[in-house]
Amino acid sequence: MVRGQVEMIFILVLIIIGIVTIFYAFQSGLIGGPPAPPTEAESVKLSVEAFIQEGLQQVLDNVSRYGGYPERQYGGSVLFLDDLVPYWLASGQVTYPDLEASIIQGLSNWLTTYKASFEESLRNETRKNVTLGVPLVSGVSIKPNRIDVQVNLPTRVDGKEIPQPYEVGVDTKLGEIYEFAKKFVDWEKDERFLEYALLSSMALSPYEDGMRKVPFIVMASDCGDFIFKSWYDLKPAVEEVIRATLAGIYMPGKAPENVAGSTSYPKYTLPEFDGKDYSDLRVSFHLPDAFSLTYWSFQFKPNPILVFARPTPFGLCMPDAANVSYLVEFPAVVDIKDELTGNHFRFAVHVYIKDNKPAEWGAEGYVAEEQQAFCESASCLAEIRVKDEDGNPVPYTYLTFMSCPLGQTDESGTWSGVAPCGSGWIEAYRQGFDSYSEPAVSSELVSKEITLKKKRTVNLHVYEVVVQNLSQSRKYAIYPTSIFRLGEGHTDQVILALQPVNRTTMLQTFYLIEGHTIPVTLTAGPWTFWAYSLENGWLKGGAGWDLNITAGVTDLWLYAPYMYSWPSFQNQTEESLDMILTFTRLYEKCGLPLVSTQPVQVQPCEVGWEEV
Repeated sequence: MVRGQVEMIFILVLIIIGIVTIFYAFQSGLIGGPPAPPTEAESVKLSVEAFIQEGLQQVLDNVSRYGGYPERQYGGSVLFLDDLVPYWLASGQVTYPDLEASIIQGLSNWLTTYKASFEESLRNETRKNVTLGVPLVSGVSIKPNRIDVQVNLPTRVDGKEIPQPYEVGVDTKLGEIYEFAKKFVDWEKDERFLEYALLSSMALSPYEDGMRKVPFIVMASDCGDFIFKSWYDLKPAVEEVIRATLAGIYMPGKAPENVAGSTSYPKYTLPEFDGKDYSDLRVSFHLPDAFSLTYWSFQFKPNPILVFARPTPFGLCMPDAANVSYLVEFPAVVDIKDELTGNHFRFAVHVYIKDNKPAEWGAEGYVAEEQQAFCESASCLAEIRVKDEDGNPVPYTYLTFMSCPLGQTDESGTWSGVAPCGSGWIEAYRQGFDSYSEPAVSSELVSKEITLKKKRTVNLHVYEVVVQNLSQSRKYAIYPTSIFRLGEGHTDQVILALQPVNRTTMLQTFYLIEGHTIPVTLTAGPWTFWAYSLENGWLKGGAGWDLNITAGVTDLWLYAPYMYSWPSFQNQTEESLDMILTFTRLYEKCGLPLVSTQPVQVQPCEVGWEEV
């Protein structure tokens, strides 16, 4: 009985000791319990921090969107994806914003704007007297992957003040992006990387019809080649090169390999800056919305490009060439994606080349400022309709008046707009047609019709006519048995030069060799022909002739004179002209045309020296 009572007392003591131990453990925090609800002040503090963080996120979004500025910049900007992108480099001047100042300004404005509505919502939620003072952004810490701010926003809850400042942050690569952007712009200003990349792409542009799409040299390699390039011919090619250049710029180590089959344009890699490659950034280059080169931002000389071969009286037909100099000016938009926030940081840089090298900032274009101002002041209404000889409209005809570009005709062959006021030359160019040029006054352009003549391919049949010099009888003679197809007689080369009569069109020349049927492109109308026979590079004969080419002509027969030996070549220029005049008169006396629209039955003919 006593033993049982002792055991009961012992157990009771243990229970009491356990209760006391647990009580003190709770009191000392050694054993956790359910979390105590936050005080009203703590709840308000969390809400204010969330409010500031929301503002910081919005400000960082805007700063990225507006190229480092807290708000949209209306001056000195370009439009990209329907938003204004500020220039950081324009006309050789670098202007980039202070990122820290932009964040402070943007966040201060945001907090001031939305503070009152937030304050009211806090009162409604807490049912306490919550008041917010004047916000002050007291500190900004910009790290490569995060931006933190300190904000003093005096906060009272039922008269009790919450300790200041608030500290919040956002994970973002904006700091690293801004650092890269500044280094790139400073480097671009000094090195002109984009200009040199553009020039390289132009030099390596794809071939089209035997020449580069954007040629630095245009050459007529064979006699008969006639090359014409207008501003409208080269504009789309240069725009293609610009786009290809910007699309082909990569960060270090990011350029794709084995792309030769997909594009002929080279790839360009940005360098490291201060030993840092920034290869984790996604950087791309673009053109503004609705980009299109204008007559002032894209110029070249000579304009238009006209290249044709010229005959030489005592040698081969020499190829002709033109060296083309370009002026190209455009804005490039640099886009850098923030992988942590999804934002895009954008700014624009000014790209400018002239004379096939980076242009000096402020350098004038090939068109004088006075001429540019004159063209831009055009105010006389005009409507020009262009048709061919059959009355069909000729679309995409390039028109100029008083050396000012008017534009191109539309699908109906019509151009309408304003032209310079005054008098000058109206010119029209269209591939496959003879060029057109005549004087006009602006009042005539109110309703002007232009007819372009089509260039037609005519088969040219070339023959050699041996002219015999009968010295004993002092006569020249032509016999039917002395006519040979080119390559079957003595002549191994014939140079044919031709030009429309009374036209400003350039002389065309053709280098004719063995093989008597050669296609030649002509337009209907009167033409003057000159033919020169050569043997081993020596002039052996020549003559001139006028012939009217009608629309239905498909073949021409050319009879080039050849003589074994001309009496004297002491003065080559005078004697060659004398030879050409002599043979031309001989052909007239014999009734033998130099060129004819049908084969000629040559009759025996002898003419005295004194008659020719």
